[in-house]
Amino acid sequence: MEPEIIHDQEVKTDEFIDPAQRLYKEQNKEMDLNREIDPFIMWGFGLCLSIIFISGIPIINIILAPIVPVISIVLSIIGLNRIRTDKRKKGKGFAIAALIIAPLELLLIILVLAAIIFLNLPIFSAELYH
Repeated sequence: MEPEIIHDQEVKTDEFIDPAQRLYKEQNKEMDLNREIDPFIMWGFGLCLSIIFISGIPIINIILAPIVPVISIVLSIIGLNRIRTDKRKKGKGFAIAALIIAPLELLLIILVLAAIIFLNLPIFSAELYH
């Protein structure tokens, strides 16, 4: 079988690929398909996004808002450490995203709560909900 020629360039078919290259390609393909995302990372990422959806519920938001980003950061760090030690796990991108988003959320929550406290805003007033 002759190599294919595309735009005056010779392209190797599977027959002409070095056996070591073929083996490496097959092993990497199997390795990537068999890897699963670490559950700690997925929980950390999910929690960091969940605060966006619960922000419309006033009482739950005040109680959970400062706690959820901290839990998200802790879970993402645990997940990153697990990925580093176990090469069968993946999800580094999710962990990095959670480690960027969660501290920003925490900073925003602290600023909002500080504004509520120092500006003496009536968030629990019954007049707001009538």
